[in-house]
Amino acid sequence: MSKRAILIVTFLIIITIILSFLFLHNNKKTILQENYKVPKYKIFLSNMHSKKSYIGDIDDNGIWLDGEKSEYMDLSLVDIKDEYALLSGHRKNNNLLFTSDNSFKSLVYYDENFNDMSGSTASYLENNGKITSTLNLGVEDNSYWVALTSRNKEEIFYTTQIPMYTEEIHKKGNTIDLFGFNLNSENQFIASIIRYNEENQKIETTKKFEEFSNLYNVLSHDNYYYALPSKAGKEFGTEIVVFDKKKLKIVEIKTFNTPIDKIFMIDNYFFVLKLDGTLSKYDEKFKEVTNKDILNGNSNVYLDFSLYYENSIYILLHYNEHKKINGKILKATIIEINTHDLTVISETPIYMENYLSDYTEIIRFIPMDFFKGTAD
Repeated sequence: MSKRAILIVTFLIIITIILSFLFLHNNKKTILQENYKVPKYKIFLSNMHSKKSYIGDIDDNGIWLDGEKSEYMDLSLVDIKDEYALLSGHRKNNNLLFTSDNSFKSLVYYDENFNDMSGSTASYLENNGKITSTLNLGVEDNSYWVALTSRNKEEIFYTTQIPMYTEEIHKKGNTIDLFGFNLNSENQFIASIIRYNEENQKIETTKKFEEFSNLYNVLSHDNYYYALPSKAGKEFGTEIVVFDKKKLKIVEIKTFNTPIDKIFMIDNYFFVLKLDGTLSKYDEKFKEVTNKDILNGNSNVYLDFSLYYENSIYILLHYNEHKKINGKILKATIIEINTHDLTVISETPIYMENYLSDYTEIIRFIPMDFFKGTAD
């Protein structure tokens, strides 16, 4: 065989080897891509009275992709602002601050002067990661007390005592408005608003409202909008009470036919989630634009939790009686709804595998779209 022929054969063999390698590599890559499941939500399972929790990811079919046990308790409060997401324990002083790069830090709101603080009654997360929170100090001298704490993930700026039980916090600049309740002279609950000046560290205003037992579920917009959960002994309310932001006085009351669960303001539209499972969209004059029946007459589910993130409202539906599907217990479903026309984008089941049976009391979640680059 001539040298020319040998070179040609050798060249063809090398080309064949390279092509075979590329084919096998691309085929393996395709198989891996087909088998890879994209995380849809980061799920937080915890219990109300025990330090047993589980944090893991699920895909859009509700399949658990990974996760790990932890010792957090009662992770029930969730807030998302820009690059930060905060989960707090309502009955335990444990808090998780996530950033959008999927890193997190475990925080304890603690000051050496207040070593008996329990869980976070309310939190306000700013878009720079600064957290304003209140922690329950109990009852003393015929008054509830909370510890108002300001911190970021690195340090505590201050902690001070406030005479009320706080359910909701709103903040603008150095002004902090605290909503909740306290006790009257007959030890009955009375709704209360306290305005605190962060700059001079003083309470500026205290407002009490005898007609309400509590203030929470408060939306901040041009005014404060309070979705009334209880009034005059009724378990649920059908009104939205409007407070003037500057004077903190009632200026209007909007009445609905159905008890209200949550109110959102998105792109100058009010979104009112009602306990019968109806999500209604209203303009700024509260004229209804459209509505959506979330429950579709299903009496086996109830509204557990909801949040807004990037053009979607997410609603967690919890099942009263759990279904068993393929050996898995269907505990809840997360429904994602487009805020433009209230169409359902996705419905993601949450299954309880056998190894998750100890972490079933409280379910919370963060959409994986928050974690930039992790859902691609």
